[in-house]
Amino acid sequence: MLRLATRRTLPLAIAIAAGALASPPAASAATIAHPAAVGVTLTARVVKVTSATSFTMKLSTLTYTVKISASTKVTLTNKPVKLSALKAGELAKVTGSLNGSTLTATVVSVTTGALL
Repeated sequence: MLRLATRRTLPLAIAIAAGALASPPAASAATIAHPAAVGVTLTARVVKVTSATSFTMKLSTLTYTVKISASTKVTLTNKPVKLSALKAGELAKVTGSLNGSTLTATVVSVTTGALL
């Protein structure tokens, strides 16, 4: 499921078909040539913690890189933790800005033993 900044939840395929994740029209010389970030909430399995500030998660066949900052709230079963506490296979609900396959997180909530 994809949660847009409007807080409507849509299946990812519908969001793509509706153009929610599509690139903007070709940029002119006066504009930036990359797509704008889209506010989302994604729920997927943690694949691997890749550094102190990032991890990867997989939703179906799509893999996302999640970046965190000092202001990102990271919890494991409702308790604040460092990113290094996350384990592969845990269910992560991430809210933030999606730009391509990179999600810059504002909130990461992880549950152990949950089914997706």
